[in-house]
Amino acid sequence: MPQSDSLVSSNDFLAQVLLQFGEAEVSPVLLRQGDNTVYRVDTPQRRRFVLRLHTARRHTRRTLDAELTWLAYLSSHLPGAVPQPRPARSGQWTVEVDAGDVAPLLCSLLSWTEGTPLGEGVEFSREQAAQAGRLLAQMHRLAERFLPPPDFERPRYDAPYFRQCWLDLRQELTAGLWSQERAETLHASLEALYTHLGDWQALPGGHGLIHADAHPGNFVQQDGSLGLLDWDRCGWGPFLLDLAGVTLALDQTERDVFLAEYARVRLLPPGLALPLRALRVLAAVENLSVLARRPHERPFVLEALPNLEQIATQLSEEYMH
Repeated sequence: MPQSDSLVSSNDFLAQVLLQFGEAEVSPVLLRQGDNTVYRVDTPQRRRFVLRLHTARRHTRRTLDAELTWLAYLSSHLPGAVPQPRPARSGQWTVEVDAGDVAPLLCSLLSWTEGTPLGEGVEFSREQAAQAGRLLAQMHRLAERFLPPPDFERPRYDAPYFRQCWLDLRQELTAGLWSQERAETLHASLEALYTHLGDWQALPGGHGLIHADAHPGNFVQQDGSLGLLDWDRCGWGPFLLDLAGVTLALDQTERDVFLAEYARVRLLPPGLALPLRALRVLAAVENLSVLARRPHERPFVLEALPNLEQIATQLSEEYMH
């Protein structure tokens, strides 16, 4: 029987889930529906949590448990800056609940991260760029010290992943929306960038667990600092990829501030300028591949592609020289 939206949004279903986390008489409020259906949970003790119903089933229990294990480690060192997972009464990070589908629905509970969301499409101020640089550097330093358990499994962000993003983007724009010649030009430039990047685990700045979606819309403004939300995509990749994701949305002045503050906390080695620019191009491809699936975003995608093609071509030529 197909999963029913009315079932997973019913008060009885939500109460059943929350009881497994030891919470009763709570008031869930729907925040958003996407890959996860997300609720704010207010308790009689005036505590606040985030309940995630993993309705898109993008992750297995093993990969979800790995995300929460990683967040537990981060939140123990950076309390309040990232969500802290709440274990269920069973001691497990996730619970499985019958949602009328073939497989049980996985659910998880996180602490509420205080702060004011910056919002989609909002650029950092100079001070926020500095705060983001310090926070990302702290997280990457912790990632260098983190020892994952044997069953730890998260996605990998590497050349094959970004090649698939490009294929997805190209597939979405096959219906006469973009010329074959332009697509081939961008394809060749992207392949040149993969060649020049070489072994991603050897890129300047190191390799480890990254947020992988650290754009300004996932930050919240706190008292003199930033917090970072939405760790659903965290996985293995070059630390430079997080820097590329942040700086993709910044002007040059804010980029410089962000990188300078990052370097005050965690040293940035020489030789990262070209790889960082290349990863920004790939981060842009990934972002456009997501937007191209939404019909109302396609005009923006088509407007952005010529500029992306020009940047990718110029960068691939710089690598050759």
